[in-house]
Amino acid sequence: MINKYLRVSKTPEQKEFHLRRLSSLINSPEWGEVKDEMEDTLIKCYEKLDSCVTHEDFIRVQSEVLAIKKLAHLNGLMNIIATRRNRIRPPVMTGQNKE
Repeated sequence: MINKYLRVSKTPEQKEFHLRRLSSLINSPEWGEVKDEMEDTLIKCYEKLDSCVTHEDFIRVQSEVLAIKKLAHLNGLMNIIATRRNRIRPPVMTGQNKE
């Protein structure tokens, strides 16, 4: 769904307007299940970032993440997602010596 949306030939302003309208709909109580599914999709996209081999793969995954964040208006949930992501795979600490 997201990849199809990204391929649509609209101006960035038209896409932004459309995404704002969709985000208000998705944030309604009736669409809570869809929003939860988008949150799970966003976490999966973040997990795909580590497996990117080429620059094109990285750009594609980043565009999916940005589109999902805008579509579901998940900016308020980013701390929750980051916490869940760190529980799944803790971040690598740099500057620490392993003994």
